Amino acid sequence: MDETADFDGSSLKVLVMDEVDRMLDMGFKQEVDQILANLPKKMQSLLFSATVTKSLRDLAKLKLGGEAEFIQIHDFDTIEQRVGDEVGDEEETDAKLKSITPTTLLHYYMQLPIEDKLDTLFSFLKTHQKQKILVFFSSRKQVRFAYQAFKSLKVSMNLLELHGKQDQNKRTAIYFQFVEKKHAVLFSTDISARGVDFPAVDWVIQVDCPEDTNTYIHRVGRTARYKSKGNALLMLLPSEAKFAEKLTSRSIALKKLATKSDKQLTIQPVLEKLNAENRDLQHLAKKACTSYLKGVHIMKDKEVFNLEGFDSQKLAFSYGLINAPQLTIVTKTSSGGTGEGTKDKKTEKLDRISRLRNEAKARKAQK
Repeated sequence: MDETADFDGSSLKVLVMDEVDRMLDMGFKQEVDQILANLPKKMQSLLFSATVTKSLRDLAKLKLGGEAEFIQIHDFDTIEQRVGDEVGDEEETDAKLKSITPTTLLHYYMQLPIEDKLDTLFSFLKTHQKQKILVFFSSRKQVRFAYQAFKSLKVSMNLLELHGKQDQNKRTAIYFQFVEKKHAVLFSTDISARGVDFPAVDWVIQVDCPEDTNTYIHRVGRTARYKSKGNALLMLLPSEAKFAEKLTSRSIALKKLATKSDKQLTIQPVLEKLNAENRDLQHLAKKACTSYLKGVHIMKDKEVFNLEGFDSQKLAFSYGLINAPQLTIVTKTSSGGTGEGTKDKKTEKLDRISRLRNEAKARKAQK
């Protein structure tokens, strides 16, 4: 816009921006401001988001002024609210709603030890073979391992995987495969959590706890689209029980489920055998364990995510590994130095990159 001499936006009547909260959360506020500066002051602006964050409200107040209206489309007590009015934080706003998610969406959760997660997922898929299911993991390497392992275990379902390391053509092809199939399972990272319309998804399963309640809302938004019904299942570790309370405080009605012993299958011995026979799968299992532990370590909400007392050996056992992968956790001590746990140079590199990113953000904020 700035570099095209003959660009003329003076005739623009309507501007539509989707996933605005994500744009702002990722640090694109300056770019959004620049786009708006190139457009007419007198136009209709429509900002869409499944979650309304403080940064989105601030943008609406600043750019749209007193004429802005804040509209919710769920089942709620007050269907319209002026953004110009004083609005509290997300939880206070959500409390005015009967449901922050569609009322046709049922929410379930299970509290499981780490070693039971894959067993429970496999058992669930075996008993829901005539349904379309989207399964979220926290990292690409977990998606890769689950996809390869479950294919070897012969779940008797159409299995697909979707993650950011695939090129765009492959991701598009997998998207259409999942859309067209009546019964299928798609293992995915959060690349599928936003901006993707999968029709007729029966279940959204979150094997790993999402980083926050907004991510949960976006993930489960892949089912119960428009007027259809849907179900969401969240697997929580006992140490992550606080997350269920956070969802309840945001007007999400959760129902606790227990595993059925007569339908629970154990795949750990088979995974151990597969890893022994297939070095590539064993390598994936190690990478999956490491990436999960690193992911937990860098999560900001330490009320929910905490590696202190975490049994990495049980995690490795559930992936069919004999020993847990070695990992370094670098933490700051009161003297300003670092304390070290189990060691791995890759985590030191990860922490160093995180520090550099934070320093860059701080310098940008000062400017």
